[in-house]
Amino acid sequence: MSAPPQSTASPANSSTGVPSTLTGAEAPSFVGVHMVDADTGWAIADIGLLHTTDGGRSWALRNPEGVKPVGLQPSPATHAWGNAAFTGSSEGWVAAAGPGAVTVFHTADAGQSWSAATVEPESDAEMGQSDTPAVIGLDFPTPTDGWLLTTAGGIAAGVQDIELYRTADAGATWKLLAVATQQRPSPGGLPAGGVKTGIGFTGLDRGWITGYRGSQPGMWLYETADGGKTWHTSALPTPAGISTAASPQSFPPHFTKVGDEVIPVTWPGAASTTVFYVTKDDGATWHATTPIESADPMQLWTWPTDRDAAATSDTTWCVTDNAGDTWHCEPLPAALRGISDLQFTSPQAGWAIADGGLLTTTNNGRSWKPVATRLAK
Repeated sequence: MSAPPQSTASPANSSTGVPSTLTGAEAPSFVGVHMVDADTGWAIADIGLLHTTDGGRSWALRNPEGVKPVGLQPSPATHAWGNAAFTGSSEGWVAAAGPGAVTVFHTADAGQSWSAATVEPESDAEMGQSDTPAVIGLDFPTPTDGWLLTTAGGIAAGVQDIELYRTADAGATWKLLAVATQQRPSPGGLPAGGVKTGIGFTGLDRGWITGYRGSQPGMWLYETADGGKTWHTSALPTPAGISTAASPQSFPPHFTKVGDEVIPVTWPGAASTTVFYVTKDDGATWHATTPIESADPMQLWTWPTDRDAAATSDTTWCVTDNAGDTWHCEPLPAALRGISDLQFTSPQAGWAIADGGLLTTTNNGRSWKPVATRLAK
Protein backbone atom coordinates (compact mmCIF):
# COMPACT_ATOMS: atom_id res chain seq x y z
CA MET A 1 0.00 0.00 0.00
CA SER A 2 1.18 3.53 -0.62
CA ALA A 3 2.60 5.67 2.16
CA PRO A 4 0.36 8.30 3.79
CA PRO A 5 0.36 11.58 1.87
CA GLN A 6 2.02 14.79 2.99
CA SER A 7 -0.35 17.25 4.60
CA THR A 8 -1.01 20.65 3.11
CA ALA A 9 0.09 22.40 6.30
CA SER A 10 1.22 25.92 5.60
CA PRO A 11 4.57 27.16 6.91
CA ALA A 12 4.65 29.19 10.08
CA ASN A 13 3.97 32.90 9.84
CA SER A 14 5.13 35.43 12.39
CA SER A 15 2.49 36.95 14.65
CA THR A 16 3.06 40.41 16.06
CA GLY A 17 1.14 42.74 18.27
CA VAL A 18 0.36 40.05 20.85
CA PRO A 19 -1.41 41.51 23.91
CA SER A 20 1.17 40.32 26.45
CA THR A 21 -0.37 41.78 29.60
CA LEU A 22 -3.74 42.77 30.89
CA THR A 23 -4.44 45.12 33.78
CA GLY A 24 -7.14 44.19 36.24
CA ALA A 25 -7.81 43.11 39.79
CA GLU A 26 -10.18 40.24 39.11
CA ALA A 27 -8.43 36.85 39.19
CA PRO A 28 -8.85 34.58 36.16
CA SER A 29 -10.73 31.29 36.37
CA PHE A 30 -8.12 28.56 35.75
CA VAL A 31 -8.61 25.42 33.65
CA GLY A 32 -5.11 23.88 33.38
CA VAL A 33 -1.64 24.51 34.80
CA HIS A 34 1.85 23.49 33.73
CA MET A 35 4.66 24.69 36.01
CA VAL A 36 8.21 24.26 34.72
CA ASP A 37 9.81 24.94 38.11
CA ALA A 38 8.94 26.66 41.37
CA ASP A 39 8.71 30.06 39.68
CA THR A 40 7.97 29.68 35.98
CA GLY A 41 5.00 28.11 34.27
CA TRP A 42 1.94 28.29 32.07
CA ALA A 43 -1.80 28.14 32.61
CA ILE A 44 -4.99 28.12 30.57
CA ALA A 45 -7.90 30.13 31.95
CA ASP A 46 -11.22 31.58 30.89
CA ILE A 47 -9.34 34.55 29.39
CA GLY A 48 -6.83 32.37 27.53
CA LEU A 49 -3.17 31.43 27.82
CA LEU A 50 -1.15 32.78 30.77
CA HIS A 51 2.53 32.81 31.79
CA THR A 52 4.08 33.36 35.24
CA THR A 53 7.61 33.92 36.55
CA ASP A 54 6.81 34.27 40.26
CA GLY A 55 5.23 30.96 41.21
CA GLY A 56 1.74 31.85 40.00
CA ARG A 57 1.13 35.03 41.96
CA SER A 58 1.02 37.19 38.84
CA TRP A 59 0.22 36.14 35.29
CA ALA A 60 0.77 37.77 31.91
CA LEU A 61 -1.79 37.16 29.18
CA ARG A 62 -0.08 35.42 26.25
CA ASN A 63 -2.83 34.69 23.71
CA PRO A 64 -1.79 34.35 20.06
CA GLU A 65 -3.14 37.30 18.08
CA GLY A 66 -6.61 36.85 16.65
CA VAL A 67 -7.47 33.70 18.62
CA LYS A 68 -10.46 33.70 20.92
CA PRO A 69 -9.76 32.31 24.41
CA VAL A 70 -12.36 29.57 23.94
CA GLY A 71 -10.32 28.26 20.99
CA LEU A 72 -7.38 27.56 23.31
CA GLN A 73 -9.43 25.54 25.79
CA PRO A 74 -8.71 21.78 25.84
CA SER A 75 -11.39 19.76 24.08
CA PRO A 76 -13.36 16.96 25.77
CA ALA A 77 -11.26 14.53 23.69
CA THR A 78 -8.12 15.36 25.69
CA HIS A 79 -6.98 14.12 29.07
CA ALA A 80 -6.20 17.20 31.17
CA TRP A 81 -4.44 19.86 29.03
CA GLY A 82 -3.88 17.65 26.01
CA ASN A 83 -3.76 20.34 23.32
CA ALA A 84 -0.59 22.02 24.66
CA ALA A 85 3.07 21.05 25.02
CA PHE A 86 6.06 22.76 26.61
CA THR A 87 9.81 22.11 26.50
CA GLY A 88 10.95 24.75 28.96
CA SER A 89 10.16 28.05 30.59
CA SER A 90 9.94 29.96 27.31
CA GLU A 91 9.04 27.50 24.57
CA GLY A 92 5.59 26.05 24.03
CA TRP A 93 2.91 24.99 21.57
CA VAL A 94 -0.86 25.11 21.75
CA ALA A 95 -3.34 23.76 19.19
CA ALA A 96 -6.67 25.36 18.37
CA ALA A 97 -9.29 23.61 16.24
CA GLY A 98 -11.55 25.33 13.72
CA PRO A 99 -13.74 24.28 10.78
CA GLY A 100 -11.76 21.90 8.61
CA ALA A 101 -8.37 22.52 10.21
CA VAL A 102 -6.19 22.66 13.31
CA THR A 103 -3.82 25.58 13.89
CA VAL A 104 -0.69 24.89 15.96
CA PHE A 105 0.83 27.98 17.58
CA HIS A 106 4.49 28.07 18.66
CA THR A 107 6.38 30.49 20.87
CA ALA A 108 10.05 30.59 21.85
CA ASP A 109 9.85 33.74 24.00
CA ALA A 110 7.22 32.86 26.61
CA GLY A 111 4.33 33.94 24.41
CA GLN A 112 5.45 37.47 23.58
CA SER A 113 5.32 36.44 19.92
CA TRP A 114 3.84 33.44 18.13
CA SER A 115 4.16 31.67 14.81
CA ALA A 116 1.37 29.50 13.40
CA ALA A 117 0.94 26.52 11.10
CA THR A 118 -2.46 25.40 9.81
CA VAL A 119 -2.86 21.64 9.43
CA GLU A 120 -5.41 20.91 6.71
CA PRO A 121 -5.92 17.19 6.03
CA GLU A 122 -6.12 16.02 2.44
CA SER A 123 -9.43 14.69 1.12
CA ASP A 124 -8.57 11.05 1.83
CA ALA A 125 -7.98 11.87 5.50
CA GLU A 126 -11.76 11.58 5.94
CA MET A 127 -12.24 15.17 7.13
CA GLY A 128 -13.91 17.90 5.12
CA GLN A 129 -13.95 21.68 5.42
CA SER A 130 -17.27 21.54 7.27
CA ASP A 131 -15.90 19.23 9.98
CA THR A 132 -14.42 20.69 13.15
CA PRO A 133 -11.69 18.37 14.42
CA ALA A 134 -10.74 17.74 18.02
CA VAL A 135 -7.18 17.58 19.28
CA ILE A 136 -6.56 14.36 21.21
CA GLY A 137 -2.88 14.93 21.89
CA LEU A 138 0.05 17.25 21.17
CA ASP A 139 3.53 16.20 22.24
CA PHE A 140 7.03 17.65 21.78
CA PRO A 141 9.79 15.53 23.34
CA THR A 142 12.38 17.92 21.84
CA PRO A 143 12.17 21.59 20.80
CA THR A 144 12.03 20.58 17.12
CA ASP A 145 10.21 17.23 17.03
CA GLY A 146 6.50 16.88 17.69
CA TRP A 147 3.40 14.78 17.05
CA LEU A 148 -0.24 15.83 16.72
CA LEU A 149 -3.17 13.41 17.08
CA THR A 150 -6.60 14.59 15.95
CA THR A 151 -10.04 13.16 15.31
CA ALA A 152 -12.66 14.42 12.88
CA GLY A 153 -15.62 12.41 14.06
CA GLY A 154 -17.40 11.39 17.19
CA ILE A 155 -17.23 8.10 19.05
CA ALA A 156 -19.51 5.31 17.84
CA ALA A 157 -19.49 1.79 19.29
CA GLY A 158 -15.92 2.17 20.51
CA VAL A 159 -14.63 3.40 17.12
CA GLN A 160 -12.87 6.74 16.59
CA ASP A 161 -11.32 7.90 13.30
CA ILE A 162 -7.92 9.54 13.80
CA GLU A 163 -5.17 11.39 11.95
CA LEU A 164 -1.53 11.48 13.12
CA TYR A 165 0.90 14.23 12.09
CA ARG A 166 4.64 14.76 12.57
CA THR A 167 6.87 17.85 12.56
CA ALA A 168 10.66 18.06 12.58
CA ASP A 169 10.95 21.86 12.43
CA ALA A 170 9.30 22.99 15.67
CA GLY A 171 5.84 22.98 14.10
CA ALA A 172 6.53 25.14 11.05
CA THR A 173 5.37 22.30 8.75
CA TRP A 174 3.54 19.03 9.45
CA LYS A 175 3.53 15.68 7.66
CA LEU A 176 0.55 13.34 7.75
CA LEU A 177 1.91 10.04 9.06
CA ALA A 178 -1.20 7.92 9.39
CA VAL A 179 -4.97 7.93 8.89
CA ALA A 180 -7.15 5.30 10.56
CA THR A 181 -10.86 5.22 9.74
CA GLN A 182 -13.53 2.58 9.59
CA GLN A 183 -13.37 2.77 5.80
CA ARG A 184 -9.58 3.02 5.57
CA PRO A 185 -7.44 0.93 7.95
CA SER A 186 -3.99 2.36 8.50
CA PRO A 187 -1.20 0.48 6.67
CA GLY A 188 0.99 1.20 9.68
CA GLY A 189 -1.14 -0.85 12.06
CA LEU A 190 -2.95 1.96 13.89
CA PRO A 191 -6.67 1.09 14.15
CA ALA A 192 -9.81 3.20 14.09
CA GLY A 193 -11.26 0.85 16.71
CA GLY A 194 -10.85 2.15 20.24
CA VAL A 195 -11.36 5.53 21.88
CA LYS A 196 -8.07 7.40 22.11
CA THR A 197 -7.05 9.35 25.21
CA GLY A 198 -3.66 10.77 24.27
CA ILE A 199 -0.15 10.43 22.87
CA GLY A 200 3.37 10.59 24.29
CA PHE A 201 6.89 10.19 22.89
CA THR A 202 10.09 9.61 24.83
CA GLY A 203 12.31 10.71 21.94
CA LEU A 204 12.48 10.63 18.17
CA ASP A 205 11.44 6.98 17.82
CA ARG A 206 9.53 5.47 20.74
CA GLY A 207 6.01 6.59 21.58
CA TRP A 208 2.58 5.44 22.72
CA ILE A 209 -1.05 6.15 21.91
CA THR A 210 -3.41 5.33 24.75
CA GLY A 211 -7.14 4.67 24.95
CA TYR A 212 -9.84 2.09 25.67
CA ARG A 213 -12.10 -0.33 23.81
CA GLY A 214 -15.47 1.03 24.90
CA SER A 215 -17.52 -1.89 26.22
CA GLN A 216 -15.20 -4.51 24.74
CA PRO A 217 -12.77 -6.33 27.06
CA GLY A 218 -9.02 -5.93 26.92
CA MET A 219 -6.51 -3.10 27.09
CA TRP A 220 -6.11 -0.57 24.27
CA LEU A 221 -2.48 0.58 24.04
CA TYR A 222 -0.31 0.95 20.94
CA GLU A 223 3.39 1.72 20.65
CA THR A 224 5.86 2.66 17.93
CA ALA A 225 9.62 2.29 17.66
CA ASP A 226 10.07 4.20 14.39
CA GLY A 227 8.64 7.62 15.11
CA GLY A 228 5.02 6.71 14.34
CA LYS A 229 5.35 5.10 10.92
CA THR A 230 4.27 1.68 12.24
CA TRP A 231 2.40 0.67 15.39
CA HIS A 232 1.72 -2.52 17.33
CA THR A 233 -0.16 -3.40 20.50
CA SER A 234 1.71 -3.05 23.76
CA ALA A 235 0.96 -5.75 26.29
CA LEU A 236 0.86 -4.75 29.95
CA PRO A 237 0.38 -7.48 32.58
CA THR A 238 -3.01 -7.55 34.26
CA PRO A 239 -2.51 -7.45 38.05
CA ALA A 240 -3.73 -10.37 40.13
CA GLY A 241 -7.38 -10.11 41.15
CA ILE A 242 -8.44 -8.03 38.13
CA SER A 243 -10.59 -9.72 35.51
CA THR A 244 -9.13 -9.87 32.00
CA ALA A 245 -12.71 -9.43 30.75
CA ALA A 246 -12.71 -5.85 32.03
CA SER A 247 -12.33 -2.84 29.73
CA PRO A 248 -9.56 -0.68 31.23
CA GLN A 249 -8.59 2.82 30.14
CA SER A 250 -4.95 3.71 29.51
CA PHE A 251 -3.73 7.32 29.60
CA PRO A 252 -0.72 9.17 28.17
CA PRO A 253 2.66 8.33 29.71
CA HIS A 254 4.50 10.50 32.20
CA PHE A 255 8.27 10.80 31.81
CA THR A 256 10.35 11.12 34.96
CA LYS A 257 13.78 10.84 33.32
CA VAL A 258 15.36 9.30 30.20
CA GLY A 259 14.18 5.69 29.90
CA ASP A 260 11.76 5.95 32.82
CA GLU A 261 8.09 6.18 31.90
CA VAL A 262 4.81 5.72 33.76
CA ILE A 263 1.53 4.74 32.08
CA PRO A 264 -1.67 5.05 34.17
CA VAL A 265 -4.43 2.49 33.65
CA THR A 266 -7.84 2.44 35.36
CA TRP A 267 -10.26 -0.50 35.60
CA PRO A 268 -13.98 0.05 36.20
CA GLY A 269 -15.93 -1.91 38.75
CA ALA A 270 -17.79 -1.71 42.04
CA ALA A 271 -14.51 -0.21 43.30
CA SER A 272 -12.35 1.50 40.72
CA THR A 273 -8.78 0.21 40.40
CA THR A 274 -5.87 2.32 39.16
CA VAL A 275 -2.45 0.88 38.33
CA PHE A 276 0.62 2.85 37.31
CA TYR A 277 2.86 0.80 35.04
CA VAL A 278 6.54 1.72 35.34
CA THR A 279 9.43 1.02 32.96
CA LYS A 280 13.15 1.56 33.53
CA ASP A 281 14.23 0.47 30.04
CA ASP A 282 12.17 2.73 27.77
CA GLY A 283 9.27 0.32 27.46
CA ALA A 284 11.07 -2.98 26.87
CA THR A 285 9.60 -4.31 30.14
CA TRP A 286 6.89 -2.97 32.45
CA HIS A 287 6.22 -3.39 36.16
CA ALA A 288 2.75 -2.95 37.63
CA THR A 289 2.85 -0.92 40.84
CA THR A 290 0.55 -1.62 43.77
CA PRO A 291 -3.07 -0.97 42.66
CA ILE A 292 -5.06 1.89 44.15
CA GLU A 293 -8.67 1.01 44.93
CA SER A 294 -11.11 3.86 45.40
CA ALA A 295 -14.82 4.53 45.25
CA ASP A 296 -14.36 6.55 42.07
CA PRO A 297 -11.55 6.40 39.49
CA MET A 298 -8.31 8.32 39.82
CA GLN A 299 -8.52 11.19 37.32
CA LEU A 300 -5.36 13.22 37.90
CA TRP A 301 -1.79 12.23 38.69
CA THR A 302 1.71 13.67 38.75
CA TRP A 303 5.18 12.07 39.01
CA PRO A 304 7.82 14.72 39.82
CA THR A 305 10.45 11.98 40.30
CA ASP A 306 10.67 8.27 39.56
CA ARG A 307 9.80 7.55 43.23
CA ASP A 308 7.40 10.33 44.21
CA ALA A 309 3.84 10.66 42.92
CA ALA A 310 0.39 11.93 43.82
CA ALA A 311 -2.98 10.87 42.41
CA THR A 312 -6.51 12.02 43.05
CA SER A 313 -10.11 11.22 42.30
CA ASP A 314 -13.12 13.36 43.14
CA THR A 315 -13.07 11.97 46.67
CA THR A 316 -9.67 10.35 47.37
CA TRP A 317 -6.09 11.67 47.64
CA CYS A 318 -3.11 9.28 47.38
CA VAL A 319 0.69 9.75 47.56
CA THR A 320 3.74 7.48 47.31
CA ASP A 321 7.45 8.01 47.95
CA ASN A 322 8.61 4.52 46.91
CA ALA A 323 7.63 4.36 43.23
CA GLY A 324 4.15 3.01 43.92
CA ASP A 325 5.16 0.02 46.04
CA THR A 326 2.82 1.45 48.68
CA TRP A 327 0.30 4.29 48.58
CA HIS A 328 -1.00 6.42 51.43
CA CYS A 329 -4.62 7.33 50.69
CA GLU A 330 -7.06 9.52 52.56
CA PRO A 331 -10.21 11.53 51.83
CA LEU A 332 -9.65 14.39 49.42
CA PRO A 333 -8.73 17.56 51.35
CA ALA A 334 -11.60 20.03 51.51
CA ALA A 335 -9.45 22.65 49.76
CA LEU A 336 -9.23 20.42 46.68
CA ARG A 337 -12.94 19.79 46.17
CA GLY A 338 -13.73 20.40 42.52
CA ILE A 339 -10.13 19.62 41.50
CA SER A 340 -9.53 19.70 37.73
CA ASP A 341 -5.72 19.73 37.38
CA LEU A 342 -2.67 18.75 39.42
CA GLN A 343 1.10 19.07 39.04
CA PHE A 344 4.16 18.76 41.27
CA THR A 345 7.59 20.05 40.24
CA SER A 346 9.32 18.37 43.21
CA PRO A 347 8.23 15.93 45.92
CA GLN A 348 7.19 18.89 48.08
CA ALA A 349 6.09 21.66 45.70
CA GLY A 350 2.81 21.32 43.83
CA TRP A 351 -0.07 23.21 42.25
CA ALA A 352 -3.72 22.31 41.79
CA ILE A 353 -6.81 23.86 40.27
CA ALA A 354 -10.08 23.49 42.14
CA ASP A 355 -13.31 25.23 41.14
CA GLY A 356 -11.29 27.56 38.91
CA GLY A 357 -8.93 28.69 41.65
CA LEU A 358 -5.18 28.05 41.86
CA LEU A 359 -3.77 26.41 45.01
CA THR A 360 -0.26 25.46 46.06
CA THR A 361 1.46 23.16 48.55
CA THR A 362 5.02 23.04 49.86
CA ASN A 363 4.68 19.92 52.03
CA ASN A 364 3.80 17.12 49.61
CA GLY A 365 0.09 17.92 49.63
CA ARG A 366 -0.46 17.68 53.38
CA SER A 367 -1.85 21.21 53.31
CA TRP A 368 -2.93 23.56 50.54
CA LYS A 369 -3.39 27.31 50.36
CA PRO A 370 -5.00 29.48 47.68
CA VAL A 371 -2.68 31.54 45.49
CA ALA A 372 -3.71 35.19 45.41
CA THR A 373 -3.39 35.51 41.65
CA ARG A 374 -3.49 38.74 39.67
CA LEU A 375 -2.94 39.79 36.08
CA ALA A 376 0.36 41.52 35.42
CA LYS A 377 0.36 45.23 34.73
